[in-house]
Amino acid sequence: MDRILSKVWNSRYGKYLLPLSFCVGNLINVIFYYLGLAFQDNIARQTGFVIGNVLFASVAFLALLSTLRFGHLKLKSLLPLGLVLLFFAGCYIRALIRFGFTGTWTHHAGQFVFFSFPAFCAGVYMAQRRYEAAFFEGLEQFGLFAAPAALIYFNGAVFNCNPFNYGRDLGIINYMSFSYTLMPFLLAMVFQFLDGKPFSLFGRTLRHPQRLRCILIALFWIAIIASGTRGTYFCVVGFCICLVFSSCLHRESRQRSAILSAAMTFVLCFNIFVYAPQGFGTWRMASFLQGVSKGELVTSKEDPKVSDKIDDLVKADGNQQITNLPNTPSEPDAPSQEDSTEENIQIGSRGTLFKLAVKEFQKLPITGIGPMGYTVKYGMYPHNIPLELLCETGLAGFITLMLLIFWAVINLLRSGWKQKYVRYFFLFLTAYMVQANISGDLWYFSPLLCALGYGLALPNEKCETVPVPGTPAKDVATFMDRA
Repeated sequence: MDRILSKVWNSRYGKYLLPLSFCVGNLINVIFYYLGLAFQDNIARQTGFVIGNVLFASVAFLALLSTLRFGHLKLKSLLPLGLVLLFFAGCYIRALIRFGFTGTWTHHAGQFVFFSFPAFCAGVYMAQRRYEAAFFEGLEQFGLFAAPAALIYFNGAVFNCNPFNYGRDLGIINYMSFSYTLMPFLLAMVFQFLDGKPFSLFGRTLRHPQRLRCILIALFWIAIIASGTRGTYFCVVGFCICLVFSSCLHRESRQRSAILSAAMTFVLCFNIFVYAPQGFGTWRMASFLQGVSKGELVTSKEDPKVSDKIDDLVKADGNQQITNLPNTPSEPDAPSQEDSTEENIQIGSRGTLFKLAVKEFQKLPITGIGPMGYTVKYGMYPHNIPLELLCETGLAGFITLMLLIFWAVINLLRSGWKQKYVRYFFLFLTAYMVQANISGDLWYFSPLLCALGYGLALPNEKCETVPVPGTPAKDVATFMDRA
């Protein structure tokens, strides 16, 4: 076993572990789309997706074990890392006891095991191997594989000829998933553009790297805009604001960051307020802003009578789903929804979801309604991780996890003040901080677990890793490979 862990620890490909934790599942779907196997869901796509993610999760777990064996983790890092895992394990056990093996529990558990936990492992591994710069290089290289899909989507949106879901999806990849697929590649290329680094692929340096990055940044950003995913808009704009502020504070690439951020913001505003091709989904942002102007947080169509039923919904039993019921019966012989006397209340607007979460917290402020209890009851998660944490785990869980997050953030800020690429990674995560407050689900939000793993395992001082005893001579050179 030691030999296997040594190979994992010394592998020159370890620098790709964390970049893949942000995109491996999405890239698998994109690859199957290229092969013509993701226009509709099928057994080939499903099998390939499962096998790919299981393999990645296995490698990530081995990377964590290799870090524990050969890394320099001290007790003050091991303790909070262990608490993170104990927190989530305890919450899943509590949910299982409270609600049983429901579809919600199994779905969340599977997502956590194959997406969130591998991201946590990759974060710990990168913190010890100091692969921060290689993280952006890896994402940039993977972004080239997603570029054709972005071009296809952009073309379909411009000419309004995308046949999937009224022009908004790319095969089985829905518009929201597609926009969040492109987001990490976009952000990584922004950092690479600011630094003006060479653009390499398969060991070959590409010509005119800055021009290529400008083209890819424009392509990814316009494809994201075309998708109409408002959450990604806010994530990228929030990232741009933090990027400009950090560049001014540290006096690095101030002009480039300001010009690039202003250009991206201008393109978004132009498509929202001035003109956008018919196939673009920017109309969704206009409707949202119209609601905000009236003091309402409206993100989807909803029965206006729902607001009068919030108190009754909160008082209802939370052991079964009471809203967002399916329109068709789950069993062939079950009565149709039209024949049922039970009213099917459909809730999707963020404002309503937030109000329900606040009131559920007020009902049980100490312990909460139970992990995943909100989804079990309302058929949809709150779309806001702090509110989800409060209403489902109460102050007991909220304070515990927030202290761990605060600990990780302090480590990131302290190291990032002196180390540029740690600071870049923190800025990269700011986009996902925005996502956590507008569409994230606590129980399988991979960026949060990655940030906790990396931030809590990050050494206080920059240290160089040395080869483990017995490392083959041909692998020793890989220790100089970290950028």
